[in-house]
Amino acid sequence: MARTGGHSLTTSPRRIQDALVIDMRGLNTVRYDVAKQQMTVGCGVTTGEFADATFSRGMEVCIGRLQGKYGYLNDNMVAIRLLLANGTIVTASEEENKDIFWAVRGAGHNFGIALEATFQVYPQENNGEYYVVDFEYELDRLEHLFKMVNDVSSPMPEELAIFVIRRKRGATGGVGGPSYKTSAELTIFRQSKPTLNVNLVYSGPEADAQPFVSTFESLGPV
Repeated sequence: MARTGGHSLTTSPRRIQDALVIDMRGLNTVRYDVAKQQMTVGCGVTTGEFADATFSRGMEVCIGRLQGKYGYLNDNMVAIRLLLANGTIVTASEEENKDIFWAVRGAGHNFGIALEATFQVYPQENNGEYYVVDFEYELDRLEHLFKMVNDVSSPMPEELAIFVIRRKRGATGGVGGPSYKTSAELTIFRQSKPTLNVNLVYSGPEADAQPFVSTFESLGPV
């Protein structure tokens, strides 16, 4: 298993026992082609490092919240160098090894270990600043909330991203995960009521985001 940042979002990597882990952090180079507006990063570069390198050059790409404007990050991949299971290293793009290229674009990590990848990046809008706000709702607002999300997303403005997450109110009253310090706090956390958290991200000025903020405020967050 190859590892860069150290976290696994899927359940299967977290459950593997007695496996070999390949630490990729040493492959952390970043190159920027000004003429093509493309960023080539080693597979040891973390998401945060990629974002910082892109931002420092006045550019941006989808790293979490800009899917509406640019598609997913893999949609902007123009080339990738892979170590295959047979030990060979290949470069895949629209010009060579097309089958591997489109397979990686669609299914990611299932076809080899990425050594580096090149992505199309774009000039920043609004100086690269985004307006971000979180709302928290009780569960009795569930149906109203999703109706509101459906209304806002028909059609979805490309500058707007909405994430709805089920959370629990922590032992101290705040929303959080397992940040408890004692068994009593853990018991309180487990018994606490779940809530719905809405993360609203707008790629543009605060004034332009305000109509969407007002919409979700009208639903009565806690």
